[in-house]
Amino acid sequence: MSERIYYSNEAAQRAYRERLIMALVVAGFGIGIGAILALLLAPRSGDEMRRQLGETIEQATQHGRAAAETALQNVREGTNKLQDEVQDRLKKASN
Repeated sequence: MSERIYYSNEAAQRAYRERLIMALVVAGFGIGIGAILALLLAPRSGDEMRRQLGETIEQATQHGRAAAETALQNVREGTNKLQDEVQDRLKKASN
């Protein structure tokens, strides 16, 4: 019976992490779209606007990559930890 509670807790934690990551991704896209719209509607010349928009997109891309790498690393660490815990429980159960 404790095994079922363990897996239910892990499933709940995994679902929470997935929802959090999705919320962060959606928030990032929203911020990016808002920034682009703000730049497009700003009272500046076309050349200056395109240059600034290019710089902003480059910065957003770099921040997005960094955030994705961090999220991926967290998922890998969580997966490795979960795998280790499952293996430990299987060893204990087989003894």
